[in-house]
Amino acid sequence: PDRRTLRRFRHVAADLGADLYVATLGGKVVGVIHLSYARTLGGGQRARIEDLAADREYAADDIARRLLEFG
Repeated sequence: PDRRTLRRFRHVAADLGADLYVATLGGKVVGVIHLSYARTLGGGQRARIEDLAADREYAADDIARRLLEFG
């Protein structure tokens, strides 16, 4: 990846208000989910899916479902 992409990845990975989960299969990245979190004025919390991607070669629907269940 180029420097800009790496810098963006580092910022996302270092963000304490978000999580980035990566699914691997046989050492290959096959899916990713990026979640962000916020507190509301009413005292509750919420999570938002920022990105969800899965490799079509590896049963993308199942990988995406598993990432959603994990996150």
